[in-house]
Amino acid sequence: MGQISWFRWSGLALCSGLLFLSTSPEVQAQAYPTKPIRLIVPYPAGGGADIGARILAEGAGKGLGQPIVVDNRPGADGNIGTDLVAKAPADGYTIGVASQGPVSIGKKLFPLLPYDPATDLTPVIFTAESPLVLIVNPSVPANSVKELIALAKENPDRYNIAVSSSGSIQHFLTEMLKSEAGLQIQSIPYKGGAPSMIDLVGGQVQLAWASLAIAFPYIKAAKVRPLAVASAARTPFLPDVPTMAESGYPAMVGTSWNGILAPAGTPKAIIERLNREFALVLKDPAVQEKLATLGMQAVGG
Repeated sequence: MGQISWFRWSGLALCSGLLFLSTSPEVQAQAYPTKPIRLIVPYPAGGGADIGARILAEGAGKGLGQPIVVDNRPGADGNIGTDLVAKAPADGYTIGVASQGPVSIGKKLFPLLPYDPATDLTPVIFTAESPLVLIVNPSVPANSVKELIALAKENPDRYNIAVSSSGSIQHFLTEMLKSEAGLQIQSIPYKGGAPSMIDLVGGQVQLAWASLAIAFPYIKAAKVRPLAVASAARTPFLPDVPTMAESGYPAMVGTSWNGILAPAGTPKAIIERLNREFALVLKDPAVQEKLATLGMQAVGG
């Protein structure tokens, strides 16, 4: 009887040991992924971050052997979606899109930010960047930054500028323009670039800073007019459009960038696997061409 009990307990201990091994982070990382991966985009569908994420998710999902499902979670200037990533299980099955606002600027603007980007998130890869462009509705009779400023000063409080989200690089450039040019224009905040573009095209607002990834199709369709880019040099996407430095404002330099991040504590092997698959997609000439048609440059690294 004693021998039977010993064998039973030995078997139970062995099974428990195997169960422990099968659920350990190392073993999970080796088997990863075994189910679909959720990619949280902290902005509405249709914006630059969303479009770029969907292009990359399709290719990386094929390499991983599991689909990457895009989940748009806009709100609070990108902080809601980023917080979901920060608080998700660190198992590689919830990752997110990174951008300046929630990752690098928000900590300084929102003292009650529910996550700490430096300790609650882990970077996976830098994916793409896009120049920022100052655009106006075609009804605005200005073809340059100088003409826009003169027009706005002649008509104080008449013009509104769309801000894709508070705390974004677009927001900062807006405040810089207002300060340096002495403009009295009203800033109208939005939940993301896509809804702000809809109102700009519709004439509800008259001008905006936007990433070229969002603005490019509207520029090509002549639904908005570009006045200047905030990049250090002219962009090949809009070679005839001057920089803000050429327009008299050398301090106004900025680009919109995106990356992929994961919850802190995600096993290194999983981070490396994700990095490898996204990097391969970013090196694909077809993907680079898709991003280029949106005014985005693949980066990687």
